[in-house]
Order: sequence, then C-alpha cells, then structure tokens
Amino acid sequence: MPVLTQNPLEEILKLLQGNNTIEIFATSVYLAAYEENIIPCPLDSLIKLLNLNSTLKRLNLSNPNFQPIPNFDNNINNIYNNDMDNRIMNSTLTHLYLSDKSETHTVDNQIIRLWKGISALVETNFVWELTEETEFIVKEHFPSLKEIKIATDSNEEYIQRLIRLNSKSLVKLIIPYAYDVVESMSHNNSLTSLEFFDHIDEVKLNLNVINLIRCNHPTLSSIHIARDNFQIIFRDLVDALIQNNHLKKFVIQTCPFGTDVTEFFNGVVRLLNENHTLQHISVPINFIIYKHFDKTHLVSFKNALAQNSSIISMKFIRILSDTPENEKEIKRIQNQHLIL
Repeated sequence: MPVLTQNPLEEILKLLQGNNTIEIFATSVYLAAYEENIIPCPLDSLIKLLNLNSTLKRLNLSNPNFQPIPNFDNNINNIYNNDMDNRIMNSTLTHLYLSDKSETHTVDNQIIRLWKGISALVETNFVWELTEETEFIVKEHFPSLKEIKIATDSNEEYIQRLIRLNSKSLVKLIIPYAYDVVESMSHNNSLTSLEFFDHIDEVKLNLNVINLIRCNHPTLSSIHIARDNFQIIFRDLVDALIQNNHLKKFVIQTCPFGTDVTEFFNGVVRLLNENHTLQHISVPINFIIYKHFDKTHLVSFKNALAQNSSIISMKFIRILSDTPENEKEIKRIQNQHLIL
C-alpha cells in the first residue's frame, strides 16, 4: 500500500470549518485501514475547526492519528497567552470523541489545556492526566462536563482535590485506583457514580471499597469495580450494602473471596431482607449446587425476592446444579429476569 502524502482527515476538517448546517459528524472506521501508511493529521486542523465552526454539536473522529503539538510543555504558556490560532474558544460543541490510543493520551491533554473559552462539552472520551491546574481548568473551562476518566499515573492528591472541587455538572468519575475517597466525598454533593478500573493492593482495595459503601453518601448511587483480579470479602460486602440506603447499583467483575454456596445464599437473603434501595447488583459468583444442597436455601431466597420491593436485576455469572430438580428451580428464577 503506498504511503499517503496527506491525511484524509485533514481535508475533511478543512471542509467542515466553513460549514454552517452540519450538527453531527463522525468519521468512518475505514480511515484506520491506512493507519500504518498515513502521515499524522496536524492537531491545529482540529483546533481551527473548533474555532471556526459554531454549528457542530457532536464530533466523533475514529482513529484520527493526530500529530501532537511539539515541545508543548515548554511552550504552553506562550501558546495559551499569545498564540490566538492555537487557543480553543469553542462554546457550542457538546460531544467530542477522538479515540486517542497513545499510552500518554497526549492529544487529549493538549486539547484540554488549550481550551480557553467556556466549553459546552457534556461528554468526551478523553483520558485526563491530572495536574496542578486541573481544578481551574474544570471549573473555568468545562463547567458542563458530566464525566471524567482519569489517567492511571495521575497523582492521588489531584484526584482527591478534583472530588472536593464539587463541580455541579460532574456526576461520574472513572478513577484508576480504589483510593480512600470517603473524606473527599464528604465535600461533594454532585457525584452520583464512581468507577475504579485498577487497584493498589487487595487489602487496601477491600477496605477502601467497603468503607466507601458504609459511608452511605447521599448522592452516590452507583459503584463499579472494573478490575478483574482482586478479591473482596463477600461477607463484608453484604454487611456494607445492608448499611447503605442510597446506593442503587453495585457492580464488581470478579468473584468475591470466601464464597461457598451456603454463605452466598445466606448473604443474599440477608441483603434482600434488609436493603430496600438497591436496584441492580452484579457479583460474578460461579459455583455448583450439589445434590446434598439444603433446599431451604432456595426457599429462603425465593421468599426474600418476593418481599423485596427495590431489586430490578441481580446478575451472577453461573449457578449450576447437578440435580434436575435444583436446576429447574434455578432456571425458573432466572426466567423471572431477577438473575440474568
């Protein structure tokens, strides 16, 4: 395949600069086919589009392969204060997706730091490398942003400060590590969702997540633990969820520690009997119910489900039985869409 002398996206962005009718634009993934044989698209072509076009509301550029501004960190003050062409003043775009695949998310963070106007952005797929100036940037330039995903190597103190900033529009944070955020959350009454996608160590993770649930924060309605190689103690999890009457959704993506059949059913029955606010729970339990299994567990489980008025879905990966009778009963409950 021949090497292209110009990135097709650059010409597309130039055409969009003067357009005053298109409100939604997305590039096709076919551009990715040229990825290894294409020169990068200059980032200033996107900056010019953002500054010259005032009708676009949604922009989705799949695999754009932008060329970051060279020596950015050394020249940021000069660019920001003196270079009008490279400052972003757009106040009409509400959704921007760039698919920056670099490990450092350089393009994402150059755009974030170049935005000098008051952005109307509500949603992006940027990964934010938090800095000393992040609080100011969010407060002054991204007052409508609903969600921020934080880069893995961001400083914990900057994460805590972002939470304490209490931006009224910011309702979801995707945080790399399950830090102890209970104290910072006491200064925030806007966040409704926290997602953790990595971990420090299993002991701290278990403690921090459990404490976060137990703090029963009044606005926090969803917690998602995305990392799939830690172990959280099931008994502690159930106890914490019982103490919480604000959380509506809890998801973890790994099997809790110390969970046999009896403990699982006892714990879930207690949860259903004592918590009447949780609507969705996903805990990947994977075990087999053997023929010596005490059927009273299933009876207690059904009774608890029947009296609980809040649960909409309970998701467990696999609950199998080696007896047709128990298997039939489990499938009957599954068909009620309470266990998916």
